[in-house]
Amino acid sequence: MDLEEIEVRLRRWLSVHYDAVVFELRSEPIGYALYRPTDADMNNPDGIYLRQFFIARGHRRLGHGSTAIRLFLDQVVRGRRLVLEALNSNPAGQAFWRSLGMRAYSVTFELDPDAA
Repeated sequence: MDLEEIEVRLRRWLSVHYDAVVFELRSEPIGYALYRPTDADMNNPDGIYLRQFFIARGHRRLGHGSTAIRLFLDQVVRGRRLVLEALNSNPAGQAFWRSLGMRAYSVTFELDPDAA
């Protein structure tokens, strides 16, 4: 996706179900979190579902992601349950979440119609 497509996608999500926070370093945006309350049918409807967590490439592996998620936990999650998904194709992302003490809760399966 190019920047314009990403902007359109984010505007659509924000206009319907999601809220967002932008993380800044010295007044420069370096990332964002897109989130909403968890669905009512989940075990704890008072939780937060984190749809996207993004830190710009030039700011990764410098501690900015850990700092940003800790701010997010303190200011948005505030002790509630946090639920998110990490793709199997993103082992670095999975390692990041595990380093923060998160654990796998479920596995989502998919059937590709071209492979069936």
